[in-house]
Amino acid sequence: MAIEQRELSVSISELIPWMEAHPATTGAIVAFVVVILGWFSGLFKWMWIRVFKGKDRRSESDPQALTKALHRYEELIETKDTLRETEEKVKDLTAALEIAQSIARGGGELAKEAQALLDVFVAQPDDPTLPAQFDGLIDDYENGPVNDLIALYLGRGAVNYMNDPRGALAAYTRVTQLNPDHKAAHNQCGNLHRRLGDLTAAQAAYDTVLTLAEAAKDDGIKAVALGNFGTLAQTRGDLAEAEGYYAQSLTLNQALGRKEGMAINYGNLGRLEHARGNMAGARAFWGQARDLYAEIGMPHMVKQLQGWIDSLDG
Repeated sequence: MAIEQRELSVSISELIPWMEAHPATTGAIVAFVVVILGWFSGLFKWMWIRVFKGKDRRSESDPQALTKALHRYEELIETKDTLRETEEKVKDLTAALEIAQSIARGGGELAKEAQALLDVFVAQPDDPTLPAQFDGLIDDYENGPVNDLIALYLGRGAVNYMNDPRGALAAYTRVTQLNPDHKAAHNQCGNLHRRLGDLTAAQAAYDTVLTLAEAAKDDGIKAVALGNFGTLAQTRGDLAEAEGYYAQSLTLNQALGRKEGMAINYGNLGRLEHARGNMAGARAFWGQARDLYAEIGMPHMVKQLQGWIDSLDG
């Protein structure tokens, strides 16, 4: 081995002065090597696009990738939902993605669909193709365990909620069919019916939420249902009825110490007083709502309430 190392050493030491003595030839050789390396680089790029379709596959190798993507998703929706609703959607989507991970580890064609969904979400949490990815996986998993299927539908509802209310409504409706006692899904259906202008269907969904909440002695959900009844009544123009529901919801939220629920109630009561032309009352309720939102760390809501208060001076 020592002899081989010596001969290699001598060859290299002789090569260097030769390269210095023949710069043109050396340059040509270097250029050729660069071309070959560039060709291999292009081949690798072609294979990446052709085989992997250029997708970010960090969800296979980086255990933190989904966590980071979920955090980006939370940042996207937290300015559009209440804190409780944001937490619910993140929880639902997390559960759905965990089911997808489990399916992806199982192998076969279904595993490929699950992995494709995970890759799309990691690359872009608000990718417009995500609902279709969920649909494809759900269609092929329809005969799977019911609880897993419910989790996938809740995940689909979460990714649809911001931009496709009808798609989200279909997903949450399917959850209520699979589990008629799912209070959160019924409540989301009510919210989406109201958003789409169907107040009768919204009332029916909220009625179901209230019935289920009372049966389960769940005062937190009962407070939500009563607040939603108030919003429907105000939308119909019945301010006295709306005030009664808001007051009942506020009483429950105060007893439970739910500051966000109280802030929502005060905000609604402020809108009601504004509709009555009582600007002093609106200012007082909105000020209380703003201060509670500040306490629980929701700056976008603090800004919104302050904007409403400032508009009273305009």
